[in-house]
Amino acid sequence: MTGTCLKLALTGAIGSGKSEVAQLFRALGARVIDADDAARRLLEPNQPGWLALRDEFADLFFNPDRTLDRKKLREAIFADRALREKVDSLLHPLIRAALAAICSCEAANGKGSSARNDVPLLTVVEVPLLYEVGWQADFDLVIVVAADREICLERVMRRDGVDREAALAAFGAQMDPDEKVAMADYVIDNSGDIEATARQVRKIHADLAG
Repeated sequence: MTGTCLKLALTGAIGSGKSEVAQLFRALGARVIDADDAARRLLEPNQPGWLALRDEFADLFFNPDRTLDRKKLREAIFADRALREKVDSLLHPLIRAALAAICSCEAANGKGSSARNDVPLLTVVEVPLLYEVGWQADFDLVIVVAADREICLERVMRRDGVDREAALAAFGAQMDPDEKVAMADYVIDNSGDIEATARQVRKIHADLAG
């Protein structure tokens, strides 16, 4: 029999460095799951998310080869709030169910940061819009990754190849980072160098997994 499973949500503002922190947890032996990866799989041809969008919008957001035109869809929902809410209503239940199934499977198989009976198995789920979609109750604990606003903007511009205006728009479309920090069980300040961040990750991992 394996230890109990702790399901941790990892979230934070765009550009805060969530994926970087997730990899640090992975290096310590935690199981890491990315909600965006789960969403991408659901949007592959003939998968549930793809079918839902196809049923609702016909060919509108699809390429001639029947793959989803992700760029066209992303631009459309960014410009049209009603459309975004419609797409979210179609996809969010599917993504949520997929994450629950993955986490349940991992717990049942005893995969995690330890196989000792008295040590929790850590599953870290990266969910960028956790609070925006109201999924925090699905997890045992929430870890918020935070960074100075200007650092986040610089990271978004560098990563996505966009100008400051576009980075500001993306940043402003999400919940205020201070609100996320206020609701978190743990906060990781990722404004500094990687070693400073790694120390914080090691401390949280030690607190939870021993």
